[in-house]
Amino acid sequence: MAKLLVFVPCEKIILDDQGNASLIVLFHSLDARGTTGDIPKNAVTPKEWAIFTMWQWLPEERGKEFSQIIQILWPDGTEFKRFPLEFKAGERKYHQNRVNIVGFPIGQIGEITVNMWLEENSRRFGDTYSYSLAVSHARAS
Repeated sequence: MAKLLVFVPCEKIILDDQGNASLIVLFHSLDARGTTGDIPKNAVTPKEWAIFTMWQWLPEERGKEFSQIIQILWPDGTEFKRFPLEFKAGERKYHQNRVNIVGFPIGQIGEITVNMWLEENSRRFGDTYSYSLAVSHARAS
């Protein structure tokens, strides 16, 4: 089974001419600062961010088609967004995916959960991986 080497949310991903990735501002929390009133429960800030994954393939998996599913959950467990990404495991030993996202869910205090898994022929393939991002609220002065 494919081995997950990297799964991380970050602010930006830069690829060099050879496809090597630089991950800028790896983050684990976001402090939403409001100037007046309460932040609505479904509030989303226009922050740009990305999720980067890197896989190592077994020889027998090369050439197969997969879907990588990224699911983002609010702290209350409801789904914020889901991003399916179709790709083919190439001849190289490693494969990297990136999902660019505009909008970060800040309306609920607590842990945003980012789940990720692979599917083959619409069936889950391997484990589900999770990453938590803490959201807090503070008043701007």
